[in-house]
Amino acid sequence: MTSARERDGHVVWVDLSTPDLAGAIHFYERLFGWHYTEQDTEIGLYVTARVAAGPVGGMMLQPPMRPSAWTVLVGAGHLEPVVATTRELGGSVLQTPVSMPGGARVAVIADPAGAALGLMEAPAPELAMAWGDVGAVCWVECLSRDPMVARRFYEQLLGWTSEEGTGGYVVFSRDGERVGGLMAMPSTVPERAPSHWLVYFAVADVAVSCERAIASGGTVLAPAHDIDEGRFAILADPSGAVLAVFEGPPVPGP
Repeated sequence: MTSARERDGHVVWVDLSTPDLAGAIHFYERLFGWHYTEQDTEIGLYVTARVAAGPVGGMMLQPPMRPSAWTVLVGAGHLEPVVATTRELGGSVLQTPVSMPGGARVAVIADPAGAALGLMEAPAPELAMAWGDVGAVCWVECLSRDPMVARRFYEQLLGWTSEEGTGGYVVFSRDGERVGGLMAMPSTVPERAPSHWLVYFAVADVAVSCERAIASGGTVLAPAHDIDEGRFAILADPSGAVLAVFEGPPVPGP
């Protein structure tokens, strides 16, 4: 079994914060075929989404005044030093460390360009997330207003190495495994949209997923687009949380 320490610097979880938890449960069940387990906690109801291969991520209710969003969480051995280094490197701390169900501790930071990223200390082994299976996370990437600054920040903070490829797309790695990507914010994205991390979920058919999203009250923000690795589209759920769906060969990852 992989230890929590061995997952430092790797994606270990994703969370959805939404003002309409019941609506999100229904939407993603229809979109991905997820099934759920629920747990009452000190911070309210926490819902874990699952596919046959294992857990996918979590959902929780948040105040209606805050935007709905998916958050990528990366393993961190000890949160306090990483949080302190975040500030030293020009980032900001959006949520100081808090305890979560199962004994994990979580903090949320933002890189100097404004993209939010979660940090998780001691993720529960029983919640080791599925990766690459249909309905599960298959990739994460940062769309940044200042990719050069963001690239240096993540290299220094998380020990990531990076390699730049076609069109300036950067792939981060840790311990020989690909962690995620980084790219400049596309010109087609509205100027009001801040830097952010985007979660990709594997699907069997992108076109069908777009149809299901629309039928369930979601929105297609960017229609199906072919790339060398496969095909993807960008969606928003009924509460506005942005996600991507990807059709193609499994993407190596955690």
